[in-house]
Amino acid sequence: MCQTIPPSIVPSLNFHNSSGSSKGDALLQHLSVQEMTVAVDTTGFRNDTASAYYQSRRGNTRRAWHKGGFVVGTESQLIVGMRVGRGPGSDAKWLAPLRAQARRYGVRKGRSARFWLLADAGFDGRDVEWTGVVPPIRRGGRLRAWSRVLRAALVERAKASGLYGQRWKVETVISVTKRKFGDGVRSRGLRLARREVLAKGVVYNLHRSFFVVVCVWCVR
Repeated sequence: MCQTIPPSIVPSLNFHNSSGSSKGDALLQHLSVQEMTVAVDTTGFRNDTASAYYQSRRGNTRRAWHKGGFVVGTESQLIVGMRVGRGPGSDAKWLAPLRAQARRYGVRKGRSARFWLLADAGFDGRDVEWTGVVPPIRRGGRLRAWSRVLRAALVERAKASGLYGQRWKVETVISVTKRKFGDGVRSRGLRLARREVLAKGVVYNLHRSFFVVVCVWCVR
């Protein structure tokens, strides 16, 4: 196990900051992660540790929370990009920065990285590229622009081939992260709270990597 993931990798792990720039991807680089397809989604993290049941009994409603955006490789099921902001809000503005982070781990063809990006209709917007499998929202009941018509046809083909079904993997990763490492944030300061959310993503990648290594070791 130590030969697969050297101990020197662990302390060098760091976070992506809230603006999305990378401060350290030692683990992903060591594992030589390359993805043909990535999936994107967002989720919310509570600002407190009180349960939803307790909040409902008190009659409190959460008007804001910490929002995390995740990019997950469908093959490795590792988080290859992550951002943190404030919710609620539109997911469309999160697509471009998350895609830029995932580009570092796309399959290289020449100088560029090529990969399919899967997301739900909440990410529909002007930032969707031709490799983005994002269902277009039918405003007014129909699609007017040809680019949106072609994207709708692409989504239908992706659904028929099973490619779009791979999007559930990002939802699984988010669910595992929140169940194992908590769906709340204890830090009071905004900067520390965001780093706490990012830390959950780093810890998940470590957890996933060691799980895969143990499974391979048991098979051998």
